[in-house]
Amino acid sequence: MWHLYQKELLELTRDRRVMMTMILTPLLIMPIIMAISMGVTASVATAKQQETIRYDVRGEFSDYSVVAALNKQQGLSRTTLARDVSPQQALAEGQVDLVLEVQGVMPNATWILHYNGAEVFSRSTRLINTVKAELARQWQTTQLLSQGLDESQQQRWLNPITLEKQSIADERETIGEAVGGFLPYLMLIIALSGAIYPAVDIGAGEKERGTLETLLMLPLSTTEIVLAKIALVSTTAFITASLMLLSMAGWGAAAAFGLNIDVVKEAMQSFHFHDFILILLSVIPACIMFGALMMAISFYARSFKEAQTYMGFAFTLPFLPLLLASLPGIEMNFWWAMVPLSNVALAIKELAKGTLAWGYLLLIWANAGFVAWLLTRLAVRWCQREQVLFR
Repeated sequence: MWHLYQKELLELTRDRRVMMTMILTPLLIMPIIMAISMGVTASVATAKQQETIRYDVRGEFSDYSVVAALNKQQGLSRTTLARDVSPQQALAEGQVDLVLEVQGVMPNATWILHYNGAEVFSRSTRLINTVKAELARQWQTTQLLSQGLDESQQQRWLNPITLEKQSIADERETIGEAVGGFLPYLMLIIALSGAIYPAVDIGAGEKERGTLETLLMLPLSTTEIVLAKIALVSTTAFITASLMLLSMAGWGAAAAFGLNIDVVKEAMQSFHFHDFILILLSVIPACIMFGALMMAISFYARSFKEAQTYMGFAFTLPFLPLLLASLPGIEMNFWWAMVPLSNVALAIKELAKGTLAWGYLLLIWANAGFVAWLLTRLAVRWCQREQVLFR
């Protein structure tokens, strides 16, 4: 079985498409895609922040100058609308970006803001809140002056509570919470993509080329042949996931020390070699699951093309457990530690934060290992059937 594994691995490494998937995708292609997407997002956000917002103000506001306060804000330009044009119509036609209706005077004033809430980078709400806070502060100061309070007394009245924030989370935990949301998702999806093509090639591809029968003539049992192929696919999945982690660590370190960002630098320095080892150990059972699943599908297919069709559907199976683990507010507990794939993703997230307890880690390894063993055994029994091998 070991010699068959070595032979399949050697043939796989000679395939340029496999090497492209295993090496270039995690090391170069994915970082470049992420860098381009982040750059485009930042560029669009910057452009939106620099755009001039056209506004109009309606209502009775003679007691305090709303227009004067709005004109103090940078990037605002008033456009006076016709009285017969409703705010909704003006926004729909693109005549203005926001319309502010002012009703009553302070302290019983009501402002109604009409704007397009679907715009991701809209500054309308923030600008109006700034103006509202400024006018409210001016009115409060005037009222306190009329009561004979000096400036220091006014400050105590206006700010009766001072809030000092002292977070117990260090830089690593803070950044790990953000990175841990997409790190396991990327690693496991990349691992799955690294398993798909090798599985199709050494399963359905062997059928199509007519070399599967030659393998079955070797002095090996069908179980040993299938296990060797599952081991090979699991290896390619693990190598791809490892390269993805190495790539992200390398690019993160380059960004932290190259750009000299102190917070990111401190977070990177708090990571230890054993943290990366534990993350990789947590990925191994998931890679075995992917290997067993992909080989079972590949052996079932009649041809290379049919296997690719099935793999497209199989590629969507891990999305739900990985998506659930990446949702905000999902924290590690006993029940989540028992959910396949979600527990691995949560373990990677907690390891990135440096907050995972050893008890949960061992429980996750035991659970994921059992699921991997069960899927491997089911895949072997499935692939031993003549209806599957010679379909």
